[in-house]
Amino acid sequence: WLVKHPEYVLREKNQITVEKILSVRKQITYDTPENRIVRFMLQSTIRRIEDFAKRYKKSTQKPEVWILTDAGKMAGELHRLLSTTFLANVSDYNATKSMSLVFGMAPGYRELYKYYLMLQNGFSVDGEVFAMSQRETAQLYEYWCFIKLYDILRTRYKLKSPDIIRVDRSGITVDLVRGKASKVSFLNEKTGEIIRLTYNPAEAETQTVNQRPDNVLELEKRGSKTTYKYVFDAKYRIEMDPDSKYYPDTKPGPKVDDINTMHRYRDSIVYENKESRFTFEKTMFGAYILFPYIEETVYKNHRFYKSIESVNIGGLPFLPSATDLVSQLLDELISDSPASAFERATLPVGIEERLIKVDWSQRDVLIGTFQSNQQFQGCLENRFYFMPKARLENDKLPVHYVALFQTPCVFSDKAGIYYYGEVLRTNLIPRKSIREIPMRTSDDPEEPYYRFEVRKWITLERPILPKESGFVREFTNLFLLEHSEYVPELLLHSEEEYRFYTELKRRTGTALENHESRQGFELGELKVLFEDGDIILLQQGKELTRSKVQDFSRRPSATFHRLQQYVEM
Repeated sequence: WLVKHPEYVLREKNQITVEKILSVRKQITYDTPENRIVRFMLQSTIRRIEDFAKRYKKSTQKPEVWILTDAGKMAGELHRLLSTTFLANVSDYNATKSMSLVFGMAPGYRELYKYYLMLQNGFSVDGEVFAMSQRETAQLYEYWCFIKLYDILRTRYKLKSPDIIRVDRSGITVDLVRGKASKVSFLNEKTGEIIRLTYNPAEAETQTVNQRPDNVLELEKRGSKTTYKYVFDAKYRIEMDPDSKYYPDTKPGPKVDDINTMHRYRDSIVYENKESRFTFEKTMFGAYILFPYIEETVYKNHRFYKSIESVNIGGLPFLPSATDLVSQLLDELISDSPASAFERATLPVGIEERLIKVDWSQRDVLIGTFQSNQQFQGCLENRFYFMPKARLENDKLPVHYVALFQTPCVFSDKAGIYYYGEVLRTNLIPRKSIREIPMRTSDDPEEPYYRFEVRKWITLERPILPKESGFVREFTNLFLLEHSEYVPELLLHSEEEYRFYTELKRRTGTALENHESRQGFELGELKVLFEDGDIILLQQGKELTRSKVQDFSRRPSATFHRLQQYVEM
């Protein structure tokens, strides 16, 4: 060891002395070069905070107390880390060696170094053409709007690629280039859907003049091939003379010219549908102005805010201290089902999907249950189903389809609906004529039974699973059979109820439950029930609010606005 470390061997006069040598007993120490740098970073940050507090006191006659208090708390917490943790036994840093690779690779050290650089270098926006200090205020506001939209989405959804914000030795840089598109993608982990935010997108050429909005939000919806796009355009100006006879409101808001620009963006950005010759379709579902105004509560009564709900065009205040309305709209747009997204727009691309009609009054799918696995196997192998005539009312005939429900009490390991089939013919016969399934001792051989002959059993792409509440009725329709996830969902009996359930399920992930044969949904301690054309929200049996099903059908988002004050969706 001494041969390999001669720096510890000294020759003094006629003697050779050794400063350090291997110990027989190993000792754990935290006094490493990496931890010394950590200690130095924290000490440096404390000095910057204390220096800021001193300069802030001198710069103003009436300093804000909360600012100084928060600065003191930050410095105090860092002092606590230095004095009460393992860092108390770490020596001061001596800048004689280069930076360790640990700070570029090891978890923990790498993140600490990243945030330290952020504090040391501050924040800059670098582009191809200008430096940040040379930006015009309107251009800076445009950049800030995109960065803030990006930040709101990143706190709610998983960033996929790429991250436009980079941290290196020069500080924090944001890759935004004037005249060049910048795009980031996020994943909604609850629904598995992709969210894209694009700055300065290069839209496809139109038949007149090309359009280039500031920011475009693109949403993919599960169950739809359409991409839903929304414009968020930054305008660093505000109407300060709302009493003018040309302005349609008495409160400050976005300029009328900017509102007209939003109409132009939504209506002129189109693409040619190659599958339908000579057909051009709109690609934008809504357009919103982001403008610098701080009074969000006051602005809620503005005409250009209410217009968002009616025509999906309007304006939204957007400043560092005023981001609630924009965040709320982003959440609504992302959580909307494809059907509700269409409700916000006027004849957009993919309207054919919305025009599909279902006859909800036709309940021609019989949900068949079994008393034993032997009975199930016999029906499956011989392509038929049977049930007593007494259990089937005449007004339920004819039966066009049969779905086989493997109930939890009989099929605990594989409960649910896996198969269904089209009925070829229905015969009324005595029980003794059904020889494929042996009779029980309690069966009456002469009791009339319906026998449904099935063309073939079809396997569902995804089985319909049971819920603990069981199953009440015995009929549904083919649409629900092909689109349900849980057996109680087969009970929905109108388009409005299906739409409402779909919206609620996207927002909460909660499946339908039954309550004393009344249809509804569980939301923790809350229950949402359908009754006499109303949507009722209950808590411990007490009614909290009520909305008309027809109102939800016309404007679904407004209904959820009213519910959100009672439940976090």
